[in-house]
Amino acid sequence: MQYCSDKDMNQLVKRMVRIGWIFEHGKLRHPAGIGCVTFPRTPSDHRTLLNFRRDIRRLEASLPGAVAHGFASAQLTPPPAS
Repeated sequence: MQYCSDKDMNQLVKRMVRIGWIFEHGKLRHPAGIGCVTFPRTPSDHRTLLNFRRDIRRLEASLPGAVAHGFASAQLTPPPAS
């Protein structure tokens, strides 16, 4: 499934969905059901990916400790180049 026209954003959203985040109409909902992050289907700003990562970090920082740990922290960094 294609979530976003930007390939890097699309890959990040796919990884987030794979680890349990819930996608619904341009939003990613946290697996614990607390909070969501929106993202554009057709981003026009070159900083969109950076802003999206920042929003995810802020969402997880605002959650209680046990809920926040381990969901997105490892997914925010790009995979190593082969």
